[in-house]
Amino acid sequence: CHKIPAKEFERYRLSVGEIADEYISLIRRLREVNPDLRVMFTVSPIRHWKDGADGNQLSKSTLLLAIEQIREAVELVYYFPAYEIVLDELRDYRFYAEDMLHLTSFTVDYIWERLLFSYISPDVLGVMNTIGRINKGITHRPFDATSDDYRNLVRKLLAAIREVTRIHPTVNFAKEIKQLEAYLTV
Repeated sequence: CHKIPAKEFERYRLSVGEIADEYISLIRRLREVNPDLRVMFTVSPIRHWKDGADGNQLSKSTLLLAIEQIREAVELVYYFPAYEIVLDELRDYRFYAEDMLHLTSFTVDYIWERLLFSYISPDVLGVMNTIGRINKGITHRPFDATSDDYRNLVRKLLAAIREVTRIHPTVNFAKEIKQLEAYLTV
């Protein structure tokens, strides 16, 4: 809470075991509700200099060791190496924003792409791209919502939505359909 002075808080680093025990317990409880649950961990590549360079490395190392313990103890737990991608593959300050702490949008996109191609099947990627195009079309604000061009775009979006929901009935576009159909009745 940024409204309370820092001196009111006691800061300490959890041990590897404390972190691992909490997450192992949490994952097991979650699997009581969803036995097929898969969990993915990652360590942020953004540097946290508040505790200094050594504190940043100790913190990230602690997390990495805890994740390894969790993976050894529980099935279907994965690790995505975002931290390592930035440190080992990109390892250049041009991939950081001007503050030298945060990542550029290019770097974020690169990591996102690596995640997608590592863990998402090509079929699901295709559906994601289709839904992304639909969402982009829905957020498009026309100069003239009553024009024939815009009405044709709306009809194409509705057809694309019908096709996606026919193939993937669990995808819910009810709100978007209602919004688009309202443009056709204007």
